[in-house]
Amino acid sequence: MIHETIWPTSVYQFRSHGCIRALPENMEKFFKEVEINTVGELIYNPVKVAASDKGRIFLEVHKDIYGKFRDLKTEAKRLIEEKGVAEKVDWQKVETLLKEKSGIAEDITL
Repeated sequence: MIHETIWPTSVYQFRSHGCIRALPENMEKFFKEVEINTVGELIYNPVKVAASDKGRIFLEVHKDIYGKFRDLKTEAKRLIEEKGVAEKVDWQKVETLLKEKSGIAEDITL
């Protein structure tokens, strides 16, 4: 189930198995855009890498709550190399984010 929550700190965190929590203002927008019985897909990726149009690189690391990845560091390196931005990354910052596993996307650009 996707539902709003009155506890904003629980958004983007694993608090139960199966539910996705959203901020009330985001849920209101989502409700207007999605029809009942719309098919969707949930993708489990505890490591995410993004490169912006302005050349900034972002890394987001979550705990691998389901134990589906052998090594998050290897996964982060693979995704960074796949994007072709390895030479533009602050690898020390990458190490810090891998240890913290905060679930918040952070700029890792040199």
